[in-house]
Amino acid sequence: MSDFISISTPKPIIGILTCGCMQHRQYVPQTYIHAVNASGGIPVLIPFTKTECEFSALASLCHGFLYCGGDDVTPLLFNQEPLSLSGATNFTVDKFQILFMEYLLTLEKPVFAICRGMQIMNIARNGQIYQDISYKETPSLCHMQNSDSRSDVFHKIIIQPDTKLFELLGDNVYTNSYHHQSISILGDHIIASARTSDNVIEAIEIDDHPFAIGVQWHPECMYHTSRKMRDLFFAFMNACVTY
Repeated sequence: MSDFISISTPKPIIGILTCGCMQHRQYVPQTYIHAVNASGGIPVLIPFTKTECEFSALASLCHGFLYCGGDDVTPLLFNQEPLSLSGATNFTVDKFQILFMEYLLTLEKPVFAICRGMQIMNIARNGQIYQDISYKETPSLCHMQNSDSRSDVFHKIIIQPDTKLFELLGDNVYTNSYHHQSISILGDHIIASARTSDNVIEAIEIDDHPFAIGVQWHPECMYHTSRKMRDLFFAFMNACVTY
């Protein structure tokens, strides 16, 4: 795969959904913006709002959408009661992102979902998540690394054959890891395209969608240290150009 989209090709406009709200300010870490820009896209920040009537206007602005990491998802929005290890949530952000994901997927515009974003994608398709990995039926590895750099690798994932991710990255890749929740039940038409050795789902894709991929790790933080992470973003940009 080429490292850069041809300069003769119009650059795709990528809507990056804001990660959350801090002190009444919506925010997106620079790493996401940089990864989109360095891969040939034009980043545009999409704020959360309280009205669904704006979905069509927001969706029409961009060729594709990037869902970022962030806080936990409000358990009631995936039909669970909050458990003791559930973390910080924001109901308004969560509801907007789930409903907007549902809408985007009907349009078949490319969607790349990272960490929490992957969980939002699964929930939007009627899937479920563990509020903490410790609630999984079998013991798990540590999935919340504590290293000097967020670009450091932490564990290995195994990628399933006959998936888009396999075409892009091969049968395995080493990734970073910053999550305490994980997918428990896959949503409608969602397949698990990668897992760790403890059977935690590390990547998903929607089998009836041209490009809807979710990864549990943070490829934007590994952009300059891993060719495979750059390939993920290049594939997303190319899908947006094709769309």
